[in-house]
Amino acid sequence: FDIIHEIIDSRDSLERIVREVVEDLVDQHVVYAELRTTPRQYTCGEEIDEKEGIDIILNMLRTLNEKYEHQIRVRLLVSINRSESLWTFLTLFIGREKAVRIAHMAVDYISKGIPEFVGVDFSGNPTVDAKSDL
Repeated sequence: FDIIHEIIDSRDSLERIVREVVEDLVDQHVVYAELRTTPRQYTCGEEIDEKEGIDIILNMLRTLNEKYEHQIRVRLLVSINRSESLWTFLTLFIGREKAVRIAHMAVDYISKGIPEFVGVDFSGNPTVDAKSDL
């Protein structure tokens, strides 16, 4: 079970995590940061789907960028995990479908001109042979 799902059980907990990360960066005198996350559905506690989760993060970043406007700028990258689709035929289909969904989400944020959103990141090792990990 993914520990993130246990920690993020509501909109408030997701906002709190983003706020604390940015406050830590401010305390460390960081002036620019890009946070990265793979959109996911949070189902432990209050259900938050992938887009809602990203919207919560972006709204929190907007608020914090205004609060700390002379100290830091924080932006968001959404990540497509290329190794997520290597396990089985079923996850191969789900992984590709999720990658397309994330790409469409990114295009939507960029077309709306949301300044806190800066792009897409590709994570994971696409060259790993799924059979060698079984």
